[in-house]
Amino acid sequence: MLNGDRLNRKLDLFIFCSLVLGLGNVLFAVTVPDADISERFEKRFFKDSESNVLPYRLLKPEELDKERKYPLVVLLHGIGERGDDNEAQLKWGAKEFAKDENMEKYPCFVAVPQCPISDFWAAALRDLSKDFKMSEKPTQALQMTLELIEVLQEEFSQIDSDRLYITGLSMGGFGTWDAIQRKPDLFAAAVPICGGGDVTKATRLTEIPIWVFHGAEDLLVDPKWSREMVEAIQNAGGNPKYTEYPGVGHHSWIPAYSDPALFEWLFSQKKKTSTRVQYPFVIDNTYTARTGAHNIITLHRGLYGLENRLLQTRWFDEKNFVKKAAGLTYRLAKTILIDNVVDHLSFLAQHEVFGHGARYREFGFVNNEFTLNLPPPYGNGRGWARTGRLEEERFLSAHEHIAMKSGGSESNIILSGIMQANWLQRGSIHYRESILYLMSANDLSLYILRTKYGLRGEAGNDVLNYLKALNVHEGYLFEEDYELALDDLAAKAWINLLNPFQYFSLYAYFKTYLWSGDESLHFPMIELWGVEYLPSFRLGLTPFGPEFYLENFVVKSDRIFNLYFRYGNPTFHKFWGMGAHVINLVKGHRFTVNTRLDIWDQPPLELGGDTIRESDGGLGGRIQGTFYYRLFKDKSLIHLTAQIGYKTAGFLEGEQLADGIVLRVGISFFGL
Repeated sequence: MLNGDRLNRKLDLFIFCSLVLGLGNVLFAVTVPDADISERFEKRFFKDSESNVLPYRLLKPEELDKERKYPLVVLLHGIGERGDDNEAQLKWGAKEFAKDENMEKYPCFVAVPQCPISDFWAAALRDLSKDFKMSEKPTQALQMTLELIEVLQEEFSQIDSDRLYITGLSMGGFGTWDAIQRKPDLFAAAVPICGGGDVTKATRLTEIPIWVFHGAEDLLVDPKWSREMVEAIQNAGGNPKYTEYPGVGHHSWIPAYSDPALFEWLFSQKKKTSTRVQYPFVIDNTYTARTGAHNIITLHRGLYGLENRLLQTRWFDEKNFVKKAAGLTYRLAKTILIDNVVDHLSFLAQHEVFGHGARYREFGFVNNEFTLNLPPPYGNGRGWARTGRLEEERFLSAHEHIAMKSGGSESNIILSGIMQANWLQRGSIHYRESILYLMSANDLSLYILRTKYGLRGEAGNDVLNYLKALNVHEGYLFEEDYELALDDLAAKAWINLLNPFQYFSLYAYFKTYLWSGDESLHFPMIELWGVEYLPSFRLGLTPFGPEFYLENFVVKSDRIFNLYFRYGNPTFHKFWGMGAHVINLVKGHRFTVNTRLDIWDQPPLELGGDTIRESDGGLGGRIQGTFYYRLFKDKSLIHLTAQIGYKTAGFLEGEQLADGIVLRVGISFFGL
């Protein structure tokens, strides 16, 4: 906070001291940038959709190569440089980027917007008598600056979206913290100088490289504001750099921007992954399990985003026993009374409506019924799916009957898999996703084990019904003669313990959220040959028997790979498969392409219809592309999306059994 009772409470003194110190630095420290340096910055004006105007200066690389990508640096000035002359904002820092040696060594774009005299880069600066808390919305000046970044990327295709940097001094230091806390996935690095941020949002900043500077003798902005931000990020698992200059007052930007090490560090930073995630809402012909999973995850994300705006994870510091106990009680009550309701209904709807229900619809049942009960303490938490009538002149095959029984757990495997892909893109797990993931990823294994140990009744039991349908189809009519029994299935279910995402989810809930009151956990991966790698094992059920999956997740730059192998338990048949799922295979400024390729070798598959027919069996596969196209040039939220592909007859989780075109269309929300 600001030192001294008067400075601590008066914004007008903050402005006055900024001007006095600025004048002192002009007279005694450095000179104003000379004319030829200033002229390297082109005078420009940005007008938003409401005709508000933001003056800014733009430095471009001296020799702009159309085939090369360049970083973009956004520099936010201090409070004394506000106005509309489009000149004053170049006083500090900007000239360093325009020096001949730096332009030659670090060619880049540098945008220096000018904040209006009536506005600030961070809304909290309007009232410094309170602790710094990030406002719900950015100031108009900062919002226009964020829009300006997008506009510049549209205008200059040479700007590298993986090397967007932001820095600022004094008021601009506050603005830098505010910007990266709102858009942590946008910037590749940040350099806030003598500013401060909201320590309760530190969990958002653990992955972005940050170098913080402050003067130890700063009488205007207390260095403890920087220290507290650095400490909060470190406690959340981040690793920011911090330099505090002994004997230096408020003008710490002078030695900071003059340090060649800062430039070397800044321009070496590049975003490792695309941390912004697509949340699609799609439709297809029978509302399949994959369609349901996408839509439920998108709805779940929207609901917990709204919840986060209304209910904080911490309402006060928890530095003593009483406050820690109160915080734990609040978070546990929130889980039971609010979060669990949303998570349980999401899980149950996926299992019943988009699991069993998807197979019912695929095989011609109409007027199906579904029951979803609220979880304790509001209800018993049970769910049911009941078939309606089968379409006239359609026969149901044995393999379709088996697939109907396993469809509930199968659909939640799809849901948990999509969540894993989102986490790999972000590199983090939000605590509000951890419980839903644990429910869905363990739906099958817990169903099996609860049945084995008598914790799940026989009425409507998916596992027992699956075993009966499968064994009867293979010629084993009586339970005592089953070739694949409940004990066999239970022994195989333990392989799900080799799924590391479960343990990350448990940690995200119990340690990150419940104990610490933070929101997100950044999970580790194995560094291997220049990529990040994580293996995972699980069990699945097919119409031919159980199968084991080995999934190999690989992160390289902004691309995510899932290279998987599946091996069928040969109790009745030999079958296997493999495939690859690539996220961000092609990535442009307005479009993204993901792809899936699957191949398998399976027994012939019985398919219903007017008659029961049998597929050829043997080798089969699926190829599919997922396309995202940003709908509006000046917005990054809404995309059109389409999943288009083709599969041969065969079993593939979340897809129809018969051969045919795979088509889903809808919209996607990018970076929620």
